[in-house]
Amino acid sequence: MGKITSNALLFGAGLVLSASASAFVVEDGDYFSVFYDGTTDGLSAQVDYSEFSFESFFDDGDEDIYTNVSFIYDIFNSSTTVGTVTGLGFNTSPNVILDGTSSTGVFDDVTSGNYANGIGFVELCILDGNACNGGTPNNGLEKGESIFGNTATLMFAGELTSLTFDDFYIRYQQVGDNQEGSATGVGTPEPPGGENPPSPVPEPASIMLFGLGLAGLGFARRKVK
Repeated sequence: MGKITSNALLFGAGLVLSASASAFVVEDGDYFSVFYDGTTDGLSAQVDYSEFSFESFFDDGDEDIYTNVSFIYDIFNSSTTVGTVTGLGFNTSPNVILDGTSSTGVFDDVTSGNYANGIGFVELCILDGNACNGGTPNNGLEKGESIFGNTATLMFAGELTSLTFDDFYIRYQQVGDNQEGSATGVGTPEPPGGENPPSPVPEPASIMLFGLGLAGLGFARRKVK
């Protein structure tokens, strides 16, 4: 495979909210967090996705162009009830090429398939196992546990500088005091911004009030003198 570009030229451009309430357009350098609930009360988790990098290349065999999208993801099982996080799932646009996609860390398998509880087909599942509804509880994250520095590389056809993520899901097993239950959860994204989150910019009215306050303070000081 021959490389035609290194990293995309856009850095920290921020995340753009698309038509779906949970969909985000991600560019080079972006990051976002997803907060998950559970179909069992007390289950919750947070996953931070960061350090997105886009690298396009061509296949020497067929000269088609592809793009690898790499990122880091950190997982925290914030549940207040017993439950083990055993996998993550989401959809992308364009569609991922599963054969060229990989993950490292606590979840080092990738697949696609159906999620339980009526969720249906999920395009990409990241877990330790071979089925979206599966996963290995012994290699998951128990209540209160976290793991940092997991990595994933997703492969796509064509030359991309942005990617849409949507429909975030999570899988729990060993749920409940008897650890015999299972559950799923839906994620709500919260995008803090790009590589360097911008500082809030005061509105003009606030700036005017601040200026008047300084002027008043100066007048008061002159009066005291």
